[in-house]
Amino acid sequence: MKKKILVTFICFIVIVVGAVFALKQYISPSQQLTMDYTAIDIEEKVMNMVTKLKSEVVLTEQDIDSLLKQNMDRQLNSYTYINGAKFYVENDILYAVLNVTLYNKVEAEIHATYNVNWDGSELKLLPNSLSVKDISLPTSWLETIAIPIYDKADSIVSISSLTNVGREIVIKLKLSLFSW
Repeated sequence: MKKKILVTFICFIVIVVGAVFALKQYISPSQQLTMDYTAIDIEEKVMNMVTKLKSEVVLTEQDIDSLLKQNMDRQLNSYTYINGAKFYVENDILYAVLNVTLYNKVEAEIHATYNVNWDGSELKLLPNSLSVKDISLPTSWLETIAIPIYDKADSIVSISSLTNVGREIVIKLKLSLFSW
């Protein structure tokens, strides 16, 4: 009887350890991502727009990736740290792939999507979905991300529209030389 209980207990432990190992393998990152980026100077893009007499600024996929990495906090909360990220936009949706470390021990790949919007002088990213691989998580774990495009108080430039063209965001600007 004791031998049967011992064998059952050992089988249970083996199954639990196997399940934990399988889950850890499943959620582990499928690609190596970094937080490296090229600094983006929006003011330089605006000045380039003015010299070319265009009324729009185009943020490429690389610009968007760099801008987000440049402005994000790598410590999401007390137990989640971002090791690497990749961002791209398609059809007014921002896709984020994040390699994170949970509790300084478990590495996971998180996928998030955001609706791209603009509000005044900021590019706003509104949470749409969150998952670890194919396992859905509550979007309440995500926060709205606001990226300042320009200083509204000191600028003669304002956004007239924001559109998504392929994997680029096109920001149409208008000049306000005189404010009455």
